[in-house]
Amino acid sequence: MRKKLIVGILGLAIVVAGIAAFAAFTAQIVNLEAHVEKEIEVAAVKDCRTVDLDIVCDATTGNYGTVIPQELYDKDIEVTLSKSFVEGQTKFNDVVFAVMWECKQNGTDDDWDNLSFDLNGKYDDPTPDGFPDCRDNLPHTDPLHPNGELDDNLRNYASVVTLQTNCLTEDPPAGVADGSLKPAEKEVQLLGFGTIFKGSDLTKKCFYQVKLLAPPCEGEFNPFTDPNGPEVKTIKCHFDDGHSLDPQEWEHSADIGDDFKIQVIEHSQAD
Repeated sequence: MRKKLIVGILGLAIVVAGIAAFAAFTAQIVNLEAHVEKEIEVAAVKDCRTVDLDIVCDATTGNYGTVIPQELYDKDIEVTLSKSFVEGQTKFNDVVFAVMWECKQNGTDDDWDNLSFDLNGKYDDPTPDGFPDCRDNLPHTDPLHPNGELDDNLRNYASVVTLQTNCLTEDPPAGVADGSLKPAEKEVQLLGFGTIFKGSDLTKKCFYQVKLLAPPCEGEFNPFTDPNGPEVKTIKCHFDDGHSLDPQEWEHSADIGDDFKIQVIEHSQAD
């Protein structure tokens, strides 16, 4: 009887040991996934209207097209929380961002982007820095713009306005330094800061109006006889007669441009 009991205990021990060995090689899996989406959307807009207490606009381009000297042109910019930020996540309640002018990259291909030019528009740097030429007050160069360069920054002739107090403030949020917002490779002008919030139709969007006062050509403007006076900014223009005797075929023109940039710098935790 005792011998049978010992054998039974040994058999039970073998079974238990087998279960333990089997359990040591089991696995459990937790499927992890995430849907990544921007927290904001920024676009030039037109035809804004009120729909159910919300302002709704149609997207358009940021191109002013051909403008006439000393005429005022407006371009509306909308900054809005994305649908995913409002409806798809619960961790954050608002988005803080910097409002900037950022110099538009010149050129349309990698070859131009890897070149560096001196102040006369001549190739001058045998060791390119890898960044496109990004110029302020670009000098007068080839009238046909073979490399796609701009004649000046649009910001020099434009102002940015908004009626919303939360959308353009001078002081940065706590812990944010102005210098950290200026990449070394591009010219950046910081205009201010804005904040948009979840849960409010009035503060989940910011609207800016970029008001462009088109500049007259340098040498074709007399500040003493013009009613707008000497404060009018002029631009160096290209002259192209097109080898035509017809003055209507002649062109005095300049191209200006800039990037209006919204840089997200902070999110605040929801309550």
